[in-house]
Amino acid sequence: MIAKINFSDPDLLKDALKFSGKSYKPVDYIETKYEGSADETIRMSLATEAQSFGSRVAGTPVHTKLYNLVRMCPSQPIEVDFGGVALISSSFADEVFGKLFVKLGPLEFMQRIRFKNVEQTVRMLIDRAISQRVTTGLGG
Repeated sequence: MIAKINFSDPDLLKDALKFSGKSYKPVDYIETKYEGSADETIRMSLATEAQSFGSRVAGTPVHTKLYNLVRMCPSQPIEVDFGGVALISSSFADEVFGKLFVKLGPLEFMQRIRFKNVEQTVRMLIDRAISQRVTTGLGG
């Protein structure tokens, strides 16, 4: 059996999705998970985004998410909170931040990406990863 719904009535879906007398209201995933402050900064807790910080493979989804957030929210800064992350590997730092720096360019990266609660050792690893990635580009 095939069913189809005529959506010429804009309230049809809202009315069909009533639960306990309340109509369904669509929710923006980015807004509920990463936003919520008056200053419109997008906040990403690194500790909740990856299960480990020791490999390039672990950094790939974090890089993808950060890059997508930058593209989806072009006027908002992104704060990466390192709370609970004492150490990351050089390959993780390169995959997430080195490649992101090259993709965005120095000016946009510096304007858009902010670090919070980052240990000095982690900061040095990120700095080194960015420096090395700038010399090799995305192909290296």
